[in-house]
Amino acid sequence: MAHDVPAAYPGGPSHRAGSKLVLTSIVHTPAGPTAFLAPSAVAIALSIAAKTSQQADLMRASFVTTPIPSPDGTIQLLSSKATHELFDYFERCFAATIFAFQAIEAYCNFKIAYTLQGQMRVRRRKSEELMGREQIERLPTDEKIDLVLPKLLKRASPKGTVTWEKFRELESVRDATVHLKSHHQWGSSQSFDDSPYAVYLRESPTTLVVRAVDVIRYFSGPHEMEWLDGASAILSGQNPNAKP
Repeated sequence: MAHDVPAAYPGGPSHRAGSKLVLTSIVHTPAGPTAFLAPSAVAIALSIAAKTSQQADLMRASFVTTPIPSPDGTIQLLSSKATHELFDYFERCFAATIFAFQAIEAYCNFKIAYTLQGQMRVRRRKSEELMGREQIERLPTDEKIDLVLPKLLKRASPKGTVTWEKFRELESVRDATVHLKSHHQWGSSQSFDDSPYAVYLRESPTTLVVRAVDVIRYFSGPHEMEWLDGASAILSGQNPNAKP
């Protein structure tokens, strides 16, 4: 604050010059109105994704397999004694995937609400549509990344770049996780290799969160690097207690 601010009412708070202002939210609870500092939706989603993926990664490193013969040749069998740990691992992978994608969605919507003044034209299919903020926030996330944010932030679309590929990879796993098809739930068919379970066993779940961080970083400004770096620190194991 630039100047002292006296109490607005008897018993109310007063503030000295230099005090930091924060936006608080008020909700009605059985105990009465409760004020609190609402977290950044992007930061909290990234924090959940980073922490759960890091937990999953530690569990994944402890799995032990035994080579056994099969009609298709030698396969690696995970002991049935580790089934409980494997299911716990999948739970954390599911959470990490969903919240990693949610972080991108929340970031897009925040940028739209914070930046858009009035309406803007968005090219959809073969024509342009004039849309307001609420309409734009309901667009698919890929359209926000390809069409909306680049126009609002005056940046080139990431489409066709490595960043876009990372987004598509995360989107594919997230969609398969949220809309889990029957042929992805069990069996040994070829399509099962495209299931979320197969993805989680082939690569570290932290890679999915790294993709989300990279997509957000593509559009972010200097003031947003703190919680992006916080998520990266959790993923690298530098500071497990960090809060992005």
